Amino acid sequence: MPSNNINIQFKTIKWLRFPLIVLVVYIHNYGSPYDYSPIINWTSISGFDLYEIIRIFISKVISHIAVPCFFFISGYLFFSNIVFFNKQTYLSKLKKRINTLFIPYLLWNIIAIFIDFCNFNGKHNLYDSISHTFNNLWFYFTIPLDYPLWYIRNLMILALLTPIFYWVINKQKNIFLFGILILLIFGGSKTNINSIVFFSLGAYLSIKKMNIVDTFKKVKTPAFIIAFITMLLCVYFNSKYTKTGKIIYPFFILFGVISIFNIASIYIDNNIFKEKKLLTSSVFFIYALHVLLPISWIDSYFIQTADVFKNNYLMLIILYIIQPIIKVILCIIIFVSMKTLFPKITNLLTGNRK
Repeated sequence: MPSNNINIQFKTIKWLRFPLIVLVVYIHNYGSPYDYSPIINWTSISGFDLYEIIRIFISKVISHIAVPCFFFISGYLFFSNIVFFNKQTYLSKLKKRINTLFIPYLLWNIIAIFIDFCNFNGKHNLYDSISHTFNNLWFYFTIPLDYPLWYIRNLMILALLTPIFYWVINKQKNIFLFGILILLIFGGSKTNINSIVFFSLGAYLSIKKMNIVDTFKKVKTPAFIIAFITMLLCVYFNSKYTKTGKIIYPFFILFGVISIFNIASIYIDNNIFKEKKLLTSSVFFIYALHVLLPISWIDSYFIQTADVFKNNYLMLIILYIIQPIIKVILCIIIFVSMKTLFPKITNLLTGNRK
């Protein structure tokens, strides 16, 4: 594998992380009113129909590429630079993930639980607040109160299961690929199934020493055509939230992931896209913070503002688009401030990511 191709591959992975996390923020911001089953008059599209189409396109279709991309990258990186996958290698990989996954998972959950305790205590007495918190501790750590952390939870489980992935990919390649295809077709609209599918695909390419950029480039044109057509169909059928959309959705995600790598790698190879270290280093912090106080106060403000402009579709579109951007900017400002004032704590919270 030529060294230049490897360089472009890892530059693509690094660069993609920030735009992908912005898409994650859009997943969690659907604007107002919060209607997940909108009725759109496709024969005579009004301004408010346009607002619904934009929301579906961004928050329910194109942004849904982000998390599968992250799982794919994680699966690939877990097995990268491995000559022999033995017990020592496995334990070494897990040890690294204690710092990058487990400790941040615990710390952000503790922060979320403390915020929840303070909110609950504001409405109840101290005894009830303590009882409420302790009675729900197990629930909070398995189904995170800081809900985007479900990704880290799933990633830790998948990391523990990597010897199984390695054995099946090496010894039962055809069964593995057939199994992934079945999971994708029949369960690709389910979040936990997608976790397995895309982590496994990343692991497969890495174990087989296949360069992501070179591999995806071979199917660049058909992948883009399929991604574009299924994207339009997903918008029309309200993504995975209808029976027809649920069938189309997995194919859009698969070919969307391939296409986003192809597009990014082309621009990186031509030096049009370049990594901004501040943005890359803030990705995990944005991911963990954007649904917590004080950032989530922005949601309340925008809901109230949207209510004022509920009869003005242009204002609703503008509010919907800028809300996640403001949240991302505030997260970066807090990250930079904490990195300056409390660098060790910030490193722990972000898993010492650079």
